[in-house]
Amino acid sequence: MVPVDPEGEGPSIFMVHGADGGIDYARSVARYLPGRFRVWGVRMDGYDGAPPPTRTIPELASKYVEELLDTGPEGGMVIVGYSIGGTLAFEMVRQLESAGHEVALLALIDSRFPPRPEDKGATPAVAALPRSPHPPLKRLWRRWFSLPIKRSVTNICVRTGRRLPRFWGIRTRYFWRMLAASRDAYRPEPVAATMLVLAAEGTSKTHEKTWMSLASGQGEVVEIPTDHLDMIREPYVQELSHVLHQTVVSTLEHGTRDGARV
Repeated sequence: MVPVDPEGEGPSIFMVHGADGGIDYARSVARYLPGRFRVWGVRMDGYDGAPPPTRTIPELASKYVEELLDTGPEGGMVIVGYSIGGTLAFEMVRQLESAGHEVALLALIDSRFPPRPEDKGATPAVAALPRSPHPPLKRLWRRWFSLPIKRSVTNICVRTGRRLPRFWGIRTRYFWRMLAASRDAYRPEPVAATMLVLAAEGTSKTHEKTWMSLASGQGEVVEIPTDHLDMIREPYVQELSHVLHQTVVSTLEHGTRDGARV
């Protein structure tokens, strides 16, 4: 848990890392949230230390839930996850609810749903920027030199408990591969918390058929008119933060009227 803006007197918002393991997006979103909230970033286990061995989504979520509860959240909890961190956020909410804790809102920022047999061949509901193919010489360099070196360095660090280096994107690559494999093996179950999905442009229908099918309570999909990567950057992060803020306020007010412990 990394304090982003922990001085607010209102509910706690916990923002779970994406594939790179960091919480830069949490700081970008928090910049446009009113000061009444206490904002925490959930950074990847091993981000600044020895890389963890491969862990499942429930194992990582359990560790994060333990640290989350140590912050003493009051006035309701809001769990947010960006990209692959949305799957972690979802499992955190499931574990919190199983332990008897109230979660006011689960917000997923363009998170791809774990693959199902019926989704085989379908386009993932994540509209990332298109990438141009690498030229032939660069492809050869990556295949025969850079990728083998990255794998060797990563294996040495994991085996010896050394910190993953940041150059060449080695740390991000390791986190992404571990999280992607864990997500693909994860089978989510329904949650009771109100759910908000902030979707990239053109992906709302897919999110409605997947994540929204697991929302036992209220739920909504809101499209941000840009792609997966730019929605947490200027200027689109302002709209994203505004939608998140309005939904949190509405959910808390509704819960208070209904006598819920939020």
